[in-house]
Amino acid sequence: MISKYQEAAIRAGEWFLRTQVRDEFDSNCGRYLYCRHIKSDLMQRSSNWQTGFGVMAMLSLHKLTDEQKYMDSAALAVKWIKCLQILDQRNSACYGAFREETQLFNWCHPRDALSAAWGLLYYSNYTGDAECLERAILYADWMIGHAFKGDWPLCTVQLGPGGRETDELQGSFQSGGILFFLDLYDATENKKYLDIARRMSDYYVHNFLNDKGELAVLIDLAPEFEDRWPEDWRRMHQVNDDFGGIALVRAYEVFGQQEYSDRLHAFVKWLLTMEKEGGGFLEPEMEVGSATVPILLSRYLSIAPENEKPNLEAVIERCLNRLLQFQQTSSDIQIDG
Repeated sequence: MISKYQEAAIRAGEWFLRTQVRDEFDSNCGRYLYCRHIKSDLMQRSSNWQTGFGVMAMLSLHKLTDEQKYMDSAALAVKWIKCLQILDQRNSACYGAFREETQLFNWCHPRDALSAAWGLLYYSNYTGDAECLERAILYADWMIGHAFKGDWPLCTVQLGPGGRETDELQGSFQSGGILFFLDLYDATENKKYLDIARRMSDYYVHNFLNDKGELAVLIDLAPEFEDRWPEDWRRMHQVNDDFGGIALVRAYEVFGQQEYSDRLHAFVKWLLTMEKEGGGFLEPEMEVGSATVPILLSRYLSIAPENEKPNLEAVIERCLNRLLQFQQTSSDIQIDG
């Protein structure tokens, strides 16, 4: 018997299926609907990272239900992601990178593009598709060679004429890269990916996460660029840390460094003080916190002190129940689910 949370996930999966472009004569074929404004006809198709996570979602639903339609959807999304990857060897500075949103974009956010590669890696792990693993490796090698400043990824990289200029700003939201490189090490046993994950983990705890558990979303931000990164966006990224917390759980398990565990315990303690009554986060409330916090806490339970687990499980349940309240019921197929 499936739970109410699994039922909600299946409803969301049906929304993914209904809104995915399937016309092979449309260059968007394989993309999902990223967002649709409920009170208007404004909508936006999924970018590289959103499509990559769409692949992961479809594979999760296939694992849950064994229904082929989810596998077919993931395969179609993978085809579109492949179209974004630059495989022209005449320019080694771009070889292996993923464009941000369409085949004509001459730039990417490396963390976003990493999620496209991550989607391919998950698909390879799930299906045994060797080409997807090869493409994930190509991206990882491009990123290490062309999208890092020291031990941390850049915010933006220009990939050709007219593209958005390279931005060396460093943000906590790049921390999901730690998990990607650990997953890639598991798939390849290439120790350079283990090394980059270790270096990123050290950098994360030393530069973004203090011993009080407070997360600095941006570091070394010049005053003239303050308006680009509004305060509400930064607050959102404190509770939606793009897998930084989960990355530290995994890094602690792999490397055994006590500092990772200590900072993570402090972060969780701080995070729990941010919960509003009933499993919500931020003011004004953004539903993303109710989704991402239980993902983190569910993983954190593996290393949490035993006496803390009952409270953490209660927080997870509150967050998930709050998240259910955001799911839409509508006669509009672009909104329902």
